[in-house]
Amino acid sequence: MSQQQKIFKLIKPPKEINGEETIRECCEQLGELYKYFKHEIIHNPTDIELRDGLKIVSDNHDHVINDPIYSKEMKEHFTNSFGWITIAYNILSDKSLRSIYNEKFLKKYIELEQPIQEINRYLGALVYVLNLPFKTISYQISKPNNRLSTFEIGKSIYNSRGLGGFIGGTFFSLAVDTVYSFIDSCMLPIFGFSINNPNRSLLSTLYIIFIAFTRIPCNFIIDLIYCAPFSMSTFEIIKNILFRDGIGGNSYKFSNIYYSFIWNFIIYLVVYKIILFSNSIVFKAQLKSKENPNSMIYKFLSSPIATALIQASMLWPVLMIRYQYANDFVQSFLTNSSLPVSVNPISIAIRMYNQNGIKKFYDGFLTCGFPFYLLTNNYSKHLSTIK
Repeated sequence: MSQQQKIFKLIKPPKEINGEETIRECCEQLGELYKYFKHEIIHNPTDIELRDGLKIVSDNHDHVINDPIYSKEMKEHFTNSFGWITIAYNILSDKSLRSIYNEKFLKKYIELEQPIQEINRYLGALVYVLNLPFKTISYQISKPNNRLSTFEIGKSIYNSRGLGGFIGGTFFSLAVDTVYSFIDSCMLPIFGFSINNPNRSLLSTLYIIFIAFTRIPCNFIIDLIYCAPFSMSTFEIIKNILFRDGIGGNSYKFSNIYYSFIWNFIIYLVVYKIILFSNSIVFKAQLKSKENPNSMIYKFLSSPIATALIQASMLWPVLMIRYQYANDFVQSFLTNSSLPVSVNPISIAIRMYNQNGIKKFYDGFLTCGFPFYLLTNNYSKHLSTIK
């Protein structure tokens, strides 16, 4: 199929558009329409921008349909949603229909959404601050010789460093996030994310590789900052721990920044698949809850608490394994040992089990892991009036 034929197939609506009636029905299904094409409601996108947005949605839809990790119910939901998004495209790309939507529907969404966006902005900052203690404590829990409870670790950090002890790697982490937000805004056009670019798939793959080769090392530095002694500054950690060249060496080994890169890359892929799988479980529970409104089991399984429990139970052990790479690196510095050999995650897991049993994978799960994922994943999901 040629590019032009695929575009035509994309923009053909699955049902006839009947003016205001269809617009109302589409809004009931999707909520505010502009957001599906990655544009703010105050923006007036061109036909090309709308078509580019639809192509991105189409690619995501094709990925979901062809990925076995998604359940049958979720694939059906994505297919149904994509049909309505195609209708939304036809509404917004028609001047008269867009005018009706802007005048009779969009104003309502602006009035409803603006105060909620303000709440989300402040709530997001609050959640980030509340998560700092859980994030800091999680690294201390992961240490092989740790025998303290979550409360005891928190008390120890506060007694030795005060509240400042809970924000060790925060500034570097914020700097990394800021840089990558800038990169996303600047590099996406450069890497050809346009429907008119015949090399779009290749360039998007190159972009993912670029992000992996830059972001994963930054995340490893963040792990080192949290795992290193609190008495060391970020500069000292990078200079003396990350770039050191063996025992007592005075030279620097800058390739250390890619220590365990392959294994961390695999771990991030596993995390991605786990999130998709857990989301499919919750989505299936939500569908069952609608079919059985009186079922307390399905209501619980589709709740934010159950979502956090499901994700934490699968992701927390993976997180504990990932942290061991930074722990090993820091420990080799503290004991003046040679640089540790990077081993695969399975070997790390076997070592953890042999040293501390299965319990090590779930240390701090209820008191640290569950609150962390509850705050991170659910604070904004149920605030917006726009679907």
